[in-house]
Amino acid sequence: MAWLVVLVDVTNTGAEQGDLYMALKVHDARGDDFAFRSPGSREEIDLGYEYGVQQSFEKLDAGASDLFVFTFQVRADATGFTLLGDPIHCD
Repeated sequence: MAWLVVLVDVTNTGAEQGDLYMALKVHDARGDDFAFRSPGSREEIDLGYEYGVQQSFEKLDAGASDLFVFTFQVRADATGFTLLGDPIHCD
């Protein structure tokens, strides 16, 4: 397994404060999906502090934008990633 680290510029276009807890997954060129690594994982927290970005569990006010970090465990040979909203956790 390998790590995929994604930095995403997010804008909350809703009317209420929210978070990105479990909202994303990645899809690779072979058609496999990889779920987001546990929000608040040590890797996510360390990367957030190192790069000065928000972790996925942090709240984002309505109308606000910020940079967030997401981590995924993927196959070492996986390529051609697409970032997707996870319909189970994302409205």
